[in-house]
Amino acid sequence: MITQAQIKKLVTDKIEDTDQFMVSVEVKPGNNIQVEVDSMSGIGVQEFMAISRHIEGSLDREIEDFSLRVSSPGVGEAYKVLDQYKKNVGRKVKVKTNDDRELVGELISFDDEQICVKTKERKKVEGKKSKQVVEEDITIRLQNIKETNTEISFK
Repeated sequence: MITQAQIKKLVTDKIEDTDQFMVSVEVKPGNNIQVEVDSMSGIGVQEFMAISRHIEGSLDREIEDFSLRVSSPGVGEAYKVLDQYKKNVGRKVKVKTNDDRELVGELISFDDEQICVKTKERKKVEGKKSKQVVEEDITIRLQNIKETNTEISFK
């Protein structure tokens, strides 16, 4: 039986010493293997093919048949690993917290414990007749985040 740990090791061996990182590995019933990788500088078809060939060359179809898909995470998919936060610093994100609050803004920074998002919101400001755009840096602990996605804009 092909295991998730076995595939993770193969992917890690292949992307070691590159700016690529593993996002997820799943081995579903029937040895349906799905691997998601990304890169700080962008990843292309050649890199996917190299990872796929490395995995295929390390497994024996004579012993166990399998299907394999190597891709990047889909646009708008929730972040799964910290490297995705690192890659997207400076981009617009939507963060859903465990208490069902939603924040949209620029991901300013992150570390192993928290992220900081700069939000812009029209609010009533004391002493002003109309609502004003107010910028606020909001820090959220990772343990309080339900989901983070890159916000796509078509403007």
